[in-house]
Amino acid sequence: ALISKWRKPGYEILCSMAAIQKGSTNFGTTSICRVPLAQRGGQIMPSVTTGCVSCVSGDGIDGGPVWWTDPYTAWAAKKKADKKQKRAEQAVDPDVEAR
Repeated sequence: ALISKWRKPGYEILCSMAAIQKGSTNFGTTSICRVPLAQRGGQIMPSVTTGCVSCVSGDGIDGGPVWWTDPYTAWAAKKKADKKQKRAEQAVDPDVEAR
C-alpha cells in the first residue's frame, strides 16, 4: 500500500501510512511530519507515531525524509533559531533607535 502511495504526486517521500491516516489524530488531520519545515512554528519535533520530522518537503539527505536521528535535525533547529534572532535584531531601525 505504501509503494502505491509513493507513485502519486505529493506522496513521493511519504514515510509511513500512519502519517496520512486521519483517524489516528485528535483533530482529524494528517501527521505533523506532513507539514514542511519552513511552515512550522515553534520547535521542530518528530511525529510521535513514526519518528519522522519532515517527509513532505524533501529537506533530508538526498531529498528523503528527515528522521529524528539525522544530523540534519539539529542543524535545521539551529538555522531556524539563528534566522529568528536575526529578524529580531533587524526589527529596530537605526534611525528610530537614535531618536
